[in-house]
Amino acid sequence: MSALPSFFRLSNLLPHPGLQGRFRLALALVLFFFCVAGALLVYRYELKVLEEHTYYQTELVMSATAATRRYVVEQLRPRMQEVLGADQFIIEAMSSSYISRQVMEYFQAEIPDFTYRRVGIKARNPDFEATALEAQMIQYYRDNPRAGDWRGIITANGQRVFMRFSPVFFEPSCLACHGQPHDAPPYILENYGADGGFQRLVGLADGLVSIAVPVEKALAHTRKLAFFIFGGAFLLMFALYLAIVFFFERLIVGSLRDMLERFRENLEDDEGRLLLEQTSKLDEIGELNAAAGLIAGNLRQAREHLRDRAKNLEEKAKLERQLLQAQKMESIGRLAGGVAHDFNNMLQGILGYCELMLLDMEPTDPRRSDLLEIRKAAKRSAALTRQLLAFARQQPAAPKVVDLNGIAGGMLKMLKRLIGEDIELDWQPAAQLWPVKIDPSQVDQLLANLVVNARDAIRDGGRIGIRTENVTLDEAYCACNINATPGDYVLLTVNDSGCGMDRQTINQIFEPFFTTKEPGKGTGLGLSTVYGLVRQNNGYINVYSEPGQGTTFRVYLPRCAAPAGEPETVAEKPAATAGGRETILLVEDEKAILTLAETLLSRLGYTVLAAATPHQALESASQTDRIDLLITDVVMPGMNGRELAEQLTARRPELKVLYMSGYPAEVISSQTMLGKGVHFIQKPFTLDDLAAKIREVLTQGEASSTDKAAGPAEIP
Repeated sequence: MSALPSFFRLSNLLPHPGLQGRFRLALALVLFFFCVAGALLVYRYELKVLEEHTYYQTELVMSATAATRRYVVEQLRPRMQEVLGADQFIIEAMSSSYISRQVMEYFQAEIPDFTYRRVGIKARNPDFEATALEAQMIQYYRDNPRAGDWRGIITANGQRVFMRFSPVFFEPSCLACHGQPHDAPPYILENYGADGGFQRLVGLADGLVSIAVPVEKALAHTRKLAFFIFGGAFLLMFALYLAIVFFFERLIVGSLRDMLERFRENLEDDEGRLLLEQTSKLDEIGELNAAAGLIAGNLRQAREHLRDRAKNLEEKAKLERQLLQAQKMESIGRLAGGVAHDFNNMLQGILGYCELMLLDMEPTDPRRSDLLEIRKAAKRSAALTRQLLAFARQQPAAPKVVDLNGIAGGMLKMLKRLIGEDIELDWQPAAQLWPVKIDPSQVDQLLANLVVNARDAIRDGGRIGIRTENVTLDEAYCACNINATPGDYVLLTVNDSGCGMDRQTINQIFEPFFTTKEPGKGTGLGLSTVYGLVRQNNGYINVYSEPGQGTTFRVYLPRCAAPAGEPETVAEKPAATAGGRETILLVEDEKAILTLAETLLSRLGYTVLAAATPHQALESASQTDRIDLLITDVVMPGMNGRELAEQLTARRPELKVLYMSGYPAEVISSQTMLGKGVHFIQKPFTLDDLAAKIREVLTQGEASSTDKAAGPAEIP
C-alpha cells in the first residue's frame, strides 16, 4: 500500500507549535463554534415548532369546550327550563361546567396522556380544587386581569409536558349557581351545602382551565435531529478546514520556505544560522520572525557601534545616524517591495480560484457568500500590498504639474469630516505658490494620512494646521540633512496640538508597521506610506515634536518650472471583453499560477499552450504552427520574459506579447527588463481584467495592421 501524501498525515493536520499551530487551532475552534451554533439554532427552531403545534392542539380543545358551554347556556338550559319550570335545575343537563368536564373526561378516555382540568379555589367538589401551581396562576390572573393565556414546556410528575393555563372569569349567567346561597337551586344546596362555591363576583378570575400534553417523545426526536445536524455540519466544516489548511500550506508556507532559503544562502553569521535552524523546528512563520529579529538585532548592534565610535563628534554622529536610517529605510523598502511581489503572486492564486469556484456555483448556493468574503479579503490584501509598494517607492503613479493649494483646498471638506467637530482645522494657503509635479491622488493620500495621524494624537479637542509656502534650501541646510538637496521647494506643513512624541518614537515613525496605537487600532503603514510617496517624488520630509508640545511635519516637494495645468477628466474604464478562439502560449514559473491562468484562458475559449520554463516555451513554439499571443512572466530563472519574447518574435514577427508580473509596470520598466511600448498586466488580476487586456492586445494588433497610426499602449 502506497504511503499517503505528507499533507494528509495526521501530524500535519493537528496544531503545531508556533504561529501556524495557533492559526490552525483558532480556525478549528471557529469552525467548531459554527457547528455548535448551527445545531443549537436547529434545536431552538424545532422546539418552537413543537410548541406552536401543541398550542394549536390545545386551542382546538379550548374551542370545543367553549362551544359546549355556549350550547348549554344559550340552547339546552333555556329549553329545559321551559319544560321543567324556571325554578327547576338538573346539574347533569343544565350546568355548563359540569357538562364540559364530562365531555373532557370522555375525551381523556380516548387520549389517556391528555389532561384537562377546570378548577377553582374553594371549589364545591374536592376533585376540582386547584393545586398549588394552579392556585398560584389564579392569583396571578387576579393581580393581572388583562394577562393572556400562559403556555410553555415544564416538568410535571417526572415528565416533560406542554402546559397551558387560561383564566375563568365569572359571567352574570353563573350567579344563578355561584351567587348568593338563597338564590341557588335546591339541588345545589342539598348536594353541596351553603358554604362552597358561592359569593363569586362577576369579572373576577376565580377559576382556571389547565391543559397538559406530554412532549417527551417529541423533544427526544428534536434532540436527535439537532445531533444529526451537528454531525453533518461537523463533517462539512472538517472538509473546509482541510481545504483551508491545504491552500495555506501550498500558497503561503511554500513561498515563505523559498524566501527563507534565499535568506539562509546569504547569511554569513554562524550564530544567526544556528538560530534559524532552531526556530525552523517550529514553523516557517516562526523562522521568519527569527530572521526579522536577527536583522533588527544586527541593525541595533551596528547603530550602537557607530554611536560609541562617534561619541565626541556630535555633528558627525548625527550625519551617520541619518545615513544609517536612510539605508535602513531603503533596505526595508526593497524588502517590502519583494514581499509585495511574492504576496501578489499568492493573492493571484486565491483570487483566481475564488472566481473559478464562483463561476461554477449557482447564485443560490449557501457557500457562495463564504467565497465572496474570501475574494473581498483578497482584494483588501491587494490594497495592503499597494501601501507596501508606496513605501518602497514602487507605487504606480501618473505625475502632472499641479497647484498644491487647489488640491489641498479641495480636500478641506473631507478632512473636516475625518477629524470631527471637536478639532479646529486651520488652512493657510500661500499666495503665488509654485507648481509641483506629482500624482494628484498621491497628494490626497499624503495629506489624509498626515491629518489622520494628527487627529489620533489629539485628546478632548484641539487644533490642526495646514500651511503652504515657497522655500529655498541652501547648501548649509542640506549638509545637516542627508536626504535634502539644494533648490526651490513647495513646503507643505501639517502641525497639531496633540500629545507629541519623544526622540525614540520619532526615529521609528516612518518604519512600516510601527505604531503607538493600541492593538487593532492601526496598521502602522500611514506614515511609512507618506515617506515613500515623498521620496518617490524626489522630495524631503522631516518632523519636529516634543512630548506635550504637539507635532509638526514638513514636506518639501521640488518646484516645477512648467505652469500648473487644468484638471483632467478620467476616461471611463472599458467593460470586460469576452474571450476568443486564438492560440496563446502561456509561460509562468509559479506552478499554481500557471495552472490557474491556463484554466482562466481555457474558460475564455482560447487554445492554451502552457510552459513552466522559457525553454519549454521555445520547444512548444517550435512544434506548433500557429501562436497568436505570448503571455509571459517577466522575472523567471534562466531567461527573463523580454529575452524569451525577443527569440520568439524573431521567428514569428506577427506574434503579439503580453507581459505579467507581481511588480508594477514602472518597476519592471525602470529595471530595463522591458522597453516602452509593450503590453503589461499586473498581478493579482481578475478574470475580467485578463479577458479585457487580451482582447485589447489582439484587437490593437489587428487594427495596427490596417491602420499604421494606431499604436500599442505603452508602459508609462
